[in-house]
Amino acid sequence: MLCKGIRVLLSDFISDPVEASRAYTERNEVEESFRKLKDFTGARRLHISASKTLSGKIFVHFLACSILCMLRHRIHTAEAKGIKLPFDSVPKMLASLSNITQTIFPDGGYFSETVGKKKELLEGLEIPFPEAEMNIEYEEDIAAEAEEKLD
Repeated sequence: MLCKGIRVLLSDFISDPVEASRAYTERNEVEESFRKLKDFTGARRLHISASKTLSGKIFVHFLACSILCMLRHRIHTAEAKGIKLPFDSVPKMLASLSNITQTIFPDGGYFSETVGKKKELLEGLEIPFPEAEMNIEYEEDIAAEAEEKLD
């Protein structure tokens, strides 16, 4: 009995009551989905002390949302192809991939090894594996070497 009652929707745009109710429900679903997305990406509460901090946090949130959209697209593509993924939810997939680390030394670096379910997940989503070793060149080092050659 708690949820029983009459809903009154006022609109100067939609005259059909069924269509107005559907629009109201869809709007609530979109808002709830966005709220869940903000919780998932850690942007629910933006504690800031300066406008630059706000810009940075919003940019990081934008990147997180973009990566999440790309991941969901790859998941749907894999499912459409009939590929069985080793994890059943996006949070579990992200948690499994969160411990891939990169170590950088002055003359190069490497990524941690990708094995087991992480490897299955990357293969299923058609994400290229990180290269085991990498030769990193920084602009500052290249500029310093160019100066040494000129001297």
